[in-house]
Amino acid sequence: MKVKKITKGTDIGIFEEIASLHKESLKRTIASTLSNSRLAKVYSYMVEEEILQILTAEEDSRVVGSLSYKKSSRKTSISNLIFLIYKSVPGFVRHPLVWFIELYFKVGLYKGIKSKTNIVTLFIDVDYQNKKIGQLLVEHIISEYKNDITVDTRSSNKTALNFYKKNKFVIVNKNAKNTVLKRI
Repeated sequence: MKVKKITKGTDIGIFEEIASLHKESLKRTIASTLSNSRLAKVYSYMVEEEILQILTAEEDSRVVGSLSYKKSSRKTSISNLIFLIYKSVPGFVRHPLVWFIELYFKVGLYKGIKSKTNIVTLFIDVDYQNKKIGQLLVEHIISEYKNDITVDTRSSNKTALNFYKKNKFVIVNKNAKNTVLKRI
């Protein structure tokens, strides 16, 4: 198993693998409302513009897991936001309810919570789960940032909550749908 940091100029095929795996793993999220191709382009753009960092776990040149994160020191420009909104419109038009629900439960979730970095997504191919791949990806972030790392997950996802707690994350906020954890 190899962990790779995705960089500018990475082949779009890798982003397509990440997008496909994302949509298979995390259903009924904003990203899942986009086509694989559109989501891959969003990921590629975000890496190119240094909005998001992505790590992949690869086996036999196939992406079997991915972790994306955002450094808090990196601000998103207006032009970046316009591009991301433009790429997201078809997903919103096809699935407005998913967007409204997701945004409703995200607004204010991180209010008053600061960190050096925020884990945005972590997902593993179903055939590779429970094989320490998530652990490998999270350890990579921990080795780089030590502490002061945040993440949110579904409040109903006991497996994810226990995983993060095992990695010394503590609950710092939650609502009916999501829980924010921080590694202090």
